[in-house]
Amino acid sequence: MESEALKMAQQNEEHFEVISGNKAKAYEEQKEMRQELIKWINSCDKFQMLELYSEMRRMKRSAL
Repeated sequence: MESEALKMAQQNEEHFEVISGNKAKAYEEQKEMRQELIKWINSCDKFQMLELYSEMRRMKRSAL
């Protein structure tokens, strides 16, 4: 019985390590996406900026 409890505790710790690793990976991916978007936004022309702005407003309205 004690062996099972130890095994479950070990599995729980491994589970939390996997979750933590996944969260860190997702955070890094989001950081990279933000940087790529910022770089692209800073170099887009007036027409692209207008389209982006319209899309942003549409997304904000649908989120409410």
